[in-house]
Order: sequence, then structure tokens, then C-alpha cells
Amino acid sequence: MPSPLRNFYNHQCDHNSRTLILWNAPADNEPSTELVVELLREHGALEITGRSDFRMQLGKEHALLYADYRNGWNADQWAALTGTVVGGGIIVVRASPQLLKTPSFCHFLRFFKPTDYFNCQQDQSLIDFFGGWKPPQSNPAFNPTQSQQDIIHSLLSLQSNQVLILNAARGRGKTATLNAWLRQTLALPQHTHSRFFVCAPSKQQAVVYPLEHSNVYFLSPDQLEQHEWLIYDTLIFDEAATLPVRAQNAILTFPGILVLATTTEGYEYAGRGFRIRFEAELAKHFGQVTLATLQQPIRWGVNDPVEHANKEAFALYSPVSDPTSEYVPQEFKYHRQGAFQFSCNQAHSLILQERLEVFQLLSDAHYQTRPSDFQLLLDDTSQVLMTLHISNVLVGVAWLAAEGPLIADLIEPITKGIRRPPGNLLPQSYAYYSKQPELASMRHIRVVRIAIKEGVRSLGLGSALLYAITQWAIEQKFDALGTSFGLTQKLAHFWSHNNWLPIRIGHKPDPASRYPSAIFAYPISKRAQHALRLLAQFLISELQFRTVGKLHYWQSIDTDMAVFLRHQSGVEQAPKERLRQRWRELGQAFAHGELNFLDYKPWLAAAFAWHWIPHDFVQSELLRAALDDPGDLTELAERHGFSGKKAALKQLREVCLQLHQAV
Repeated sequence: MPSPLRNFYNHQCDHNSRTLILWNAPADNEPSTELVVELLREHGALEITGRSDFRMQLGKEHALLYADYRNGWNADQWAALTGTVVGGGIIVVRASPQLLKTPSFCHFLRFFKPTDYFNCQQDQSLIDFFGGWKPPQSNPAFNPTQSQQDIIHSLLSLQSNQVLILNAARGRGKTATLNAWLRQTLALPQHTHSRFFVCAPSKQQAVVYPLEHSNVYFLSPDQLEQHEWLIYDTLIFDEAATLPVRAQNAILTFPGILVLATTTEGYEYAGRGFRIRFEAELAKHFGQVTLATLQQPIRWGVNDPVEHANKEAFALYSPVSDPTSEYVPQEFKYHRQGAFQFSCNQAHSLILQERLEVFQLLSDAHYQTRPSDFQLLLDDTSQVLMTLHISNVLVGVAWLAAEGPLIADLIEPITKGIRRPPGNLLPQSYAYYSKQPELASMRHIRVVRIAIKEGVRSLGLGSALLYAITQWAIEQKFDALGTSFGLTQKLAHFWSHNNWLPIRIGHKPDPASRYPSAIFAYPISKRAQHALRLLAQFLISELQFRTVGKLHYWQSIDTDMAVFLRHQSGVEQAPKERLRQRWRELGQAFAHGELNFLDYKPWLAAAFAWHWIPHDFVQSELLRAALDDPGDLTELAERHGFSGKKAALKQLREVCLQLHQAV
């Protein structure tokens, strides 16, 4: 008679679903446990722990996944790698009492019916089952659905200076569709001399394409900027949203046929941001942009329990557009302050329905939402949610994180760049970048995200929510509020309008938002007021040197933004002597390897402009050349004969040490 596990597996296979086995065997069954693991390895299981990297597995398929989550799980990894398991495949989760008590994992399991997964308590059940198990046989034949046929037809009709973007959830056959189209195209006589380039995060993820063909070439993302294109070239980006901003920018001038495929789920990190932001950029540069999608799952069956749980528990596959105004009653547009209902709670304490509404709103309103965001909200007691209801309907939410004070013994090594432990974004930024370790010893609330429903935006609800957060933080005796975001004119105006101070503007664009990161703060305590206002004064002075010469090229802040921040912040410039002291502080930090060059660079420009550098300093020419370098000192190294950018950086530090000893 078949075992219960065999019966369950056969039932899942009948629906082309994945089989989830929750392995809860007692820890003292060492020999039998090892035998189970050996059997899983013999069957070629993809073996992971909660710390395993998963990015190189994207685009592959597996019949068996073994996740050893006894010491914790990773929701991003889980969502990504379960998406590589085919229908009829098996996912084995080795659990522990600790895992089964973890709020985020408990939340996830709630989206399975008891009959949707197998709870295995005995090693012997797995030994018997896997002793006779045979992995599902993959069918290499491509049998396209009608949607896939339609997309192939659209691809075949593309001409130069045209783009097709294929967006779909994982397991829908994006890569298979593109591979079939490419092979058909190569067989056409008019493409005998055409060139086809495939770009992906790694060559391993592009092996499905006919790279053996003489006209097909693989390119890594870092090769795109230097490549010379022809009008008859075709470029295929697989998992395009995972590519860095510089690689995405490199294709905006591509003259041929451009085909982009990407997964839009949150665990791709930038999928939604890619759709929201980069598609608009493509429309400005190409004559035609065609959008295509695939809905029907190919890798597994419809209503697969694992996909359903991933989708519902972590708000995956949410629409790119936010809810329309019809989603919110018309009466909200005539709100009264007295009708507002604010509440501050931890995510795990919310009833399930409200928790899901909050997760969905955060996901819909933000371009870079991951399953691990919700895992953090559920598991970390320093994360809280401030919700805004009107007439008992959720219209806004803010995700807040309590940060600092840092452990006293960590503040100095963090300030010097020796340590960078995870978490505590604001205190660590103040210590390392701003060289204000005093702020690292204070208590901060970081506004991680703030989201208002589409139908009631631009009515002041975001500011009302921010005011409620401020009052709560004052009651809880925090020293300051802070936030970090991709800097746009709209967001800068929102935070400035609410009297928050600009503290830092990053020097490189964020991979997802394509904008430099900004830190704004609202001081509460007297000591925080003094320290943060001083940092705002420093930034206002720094900004006038962020658009000098070539600086604007690599720092991604234009003159209009710099002018806006300088005039809207309400912060006066610090006295010149205090600015000169700041230059010395940062210069000494850079010279001793305690600060990167990009953060010192505007102050070096200020030193030349304000004549702080002696006229007879013999190395002035090298310092001026460093100011004109467009980014990572590669150009400086080439022009001055250094062996590479590391050698150039080392020499710059030595020169700056001499300079600051002299002044």
C-alpha cells in the first residue's frame, strides 16, 4: 500500500503542482537524518541554507530543492528559488522549533491549507519515499501557448530602433519564448549576416540561448558601455531589471532591435522600478516600444499552492499602477482632522486582513518591495507600522524603524570605516559619512516608507501622517527622525515642506530608482538639533561644488536640484572658518583611509575655489586632475601613468596627507 507521503505526492503531480514537505524530524535521529540528506543529494537537490546566495540560480529549473532552515530562513531566497522548481518537483524544508515559532514563517504557512503540504515527523518516511523516487522528466519540446505565439509574431516584426519589453511572473516561459524566436530568426535568410547579442547577469543564465551559433554572442553587463553597435544588431536582455543602472543607460542609444525580458515580482528587487521608471526612458529614445506579458504558468500548474502562498503572504505580483480613486470613497476627499484614526503597531500584532492590506499598500506604492521587507516587519521588534484610517478604512501607512544608539565600542570603528554591521542606517551614516559620531549615540526613528492610497493623494494625508509620527516619536523620547530615499524634485519638496532638513545626498544612483539616495532628518532633542542643523549647513555649502566641471556627470545631481535644496531648506551657510575646519576634518579622514574620495571631492573643489590650498603646494596639479575624473579614478590612473585606480587612490591619500599636514 502506498505511504501517506507517496499518496500526497501523486495527488500534487496529478495537478502538475510542486510538493512541499515540512520536515520536522526529532534532532536526535542523527544516522537516519544523515541518510535522508544523502538521498536528497543523490537525486541532485539544490541544497541551500538561509544564508545561501540565490541570484545565480535565477533562470534555471530544478526538480528538487532542499532548504535547511533550522537556523532561519530568507524570504527573498525562498520566493526566488521555489520559482525554479518545476511542476511535479519537490521542496523539502528542514524545520526546527525555532523556525516554526518565527512570526514571518508562521504568517507564510497560514496561506496553505492543511492538505497543501506534508508535515513529516519521521525520517523513515523520507527514506522510504526518496529511496524509490524518480524526478519528473522535463520535456525539451517547445509547445507554445497562444500568448507565446503572439509574442513571437510581434518579435519577428520588430525593426531597428524598436523595443519589445516582455514582463511576466516567474515560471511563465519568458526565456523559452525568446529562445524560440531567436532560433526562428537565425533560420531566416535575411539574417544570415546579422549579429545577435544576449546579455544576462551571468553567462550561466544564458546557456539556453544558441550561443554556439556563429552570429550569437554573449555580453556581460559591464561590456555594454564600450561596445560598438550596428543598426542591424539585435540585443536581448534577460532579467533586464537586475542589470546595473550604467548598463541600462548604455542601451538607450542602441540603434538596432532591443528585446528586454524581466520578472516583475518583488524578489527581483528592481522589477517594479524597472517598469515604472525605465520604460518611460525607453519611450524617449526609441521609435516604438511594445509591451507584452505572459499570464499562464508553464513551469507548474494553475493554482499551485506554493505560488499561491508566495503571492498572498508577501504581496507579490501586485499591479504596477496604484488603485484608482474609485477604490476610496468620495467622502475622503472632504476629510476633517477629527476623522483621522492613527495607530502604531508591530506587524505581527495586526489581524491578518489588516496586515495584508498594509502589505499590499506598501507594495503598490513602492517600486522596490521585497518579501524580506515583510519578513523584517514581522520578525524584528524594532520595526513598527503607523497606520492612518478614515472611517475605519486604511488610507495610509508608514513603516518606521527604531535605530540607535549604537554600541559604544562600535562607534569609533564605524566612524573610521573599519566596521559596517547590518542595520542602523541613520546612525552609521552619520558616523561614517558625516563624521558625527555623537549622532550615533542617539535614538532615531527612520521613516523607511510612507504610502498613501492613490485615490486620496495630494490632499495632505502624507503630511498628516508625518505629523502623527513626529508626535509619537516625541512621546517615545527619540532624539530625531530621519529618512532615506531616491532623490526626486517631488519627494524633496514633500520633505522640505514638512520642515525636514537635507543631510546627505549620495554620489551614485540607486540601481532601482535611478536617483541618488538622500537623507533628510527632523531633529527633536537639543543635541540632535545642533548636530543635524550643522550637517545641513555643510550640505548646503557642499552642493554648490557638486555641479562644478565634470562633477555633475557622476554625482547625478543637477543644478536645478542643488539650487532647490539650497533655497528650500531654510538653512543658512556656516561661517567660512567653520567650513574650512570641515574640509580639514574630511581631508584628514580621507588621507587616513577613513572616508571615500567621492565624499571628500566637493570639499577639495571648495578648497581650490576659496583658496585654502597654498599656491606653492607642489601636488596641486594631481589634485585638480582628480577633480576632473568622472568617477572611480580610472581616467586619472590612465592619464598619470598609475598601474590602476587603486594605485591612483593610494597616491591621492598620500598627497592629501601632506596637504593637510601643511595647512
